[in-house]
Amino acid sequence: MISSQGLAQQSLEMSQEAAKQDKHPLPVWPEDVSDLTSWREYCRGVPFLAEYVAPGWAQRNVQNLQPDNLYDTYFVDSSGLGESGEAALTPEQFRQQVKALCDMHGYRFGLGIAEAGQFQVNIYLYEQVP
Repeated sequence: MISSQGLAQQSLEMSQEAAKQDKHPLPVWPEDVSDLTSWREYCRGVPFLAEYVAPGWAQRNVQNLQPDNLYDTYFVDSSGLGESGEAALTPEQFRQQVKALCDMHGYRFGLGIAEAGQFQVNIYLYEQVP
């Protein structure tokens, strides 16, 4: 198990690497959230950004846009074994939430991985800004 200091160091290193590689959040388009198969393919490309925020993007608090969400990020099962009713969203629940958000606010959002554990990931929501 990694200590909190170790996690902070890892996050810093991942942020620096994302900046060096000029990584950006992966934009969400209607075809990405149309069905679970498309969504699973989309999610494979979500970059690990840690705390890095690319130029032209801003992190957004998920709860401010979707008050029924329990977290300020998307907390998602990455094992494929999660079930609805657990704290982490299943891929289908995640797809439905992102689709609802984009249907309501427009397709101007992108996603990036903030933290990854053995079975779950925290995914930041980003919005394109001028």
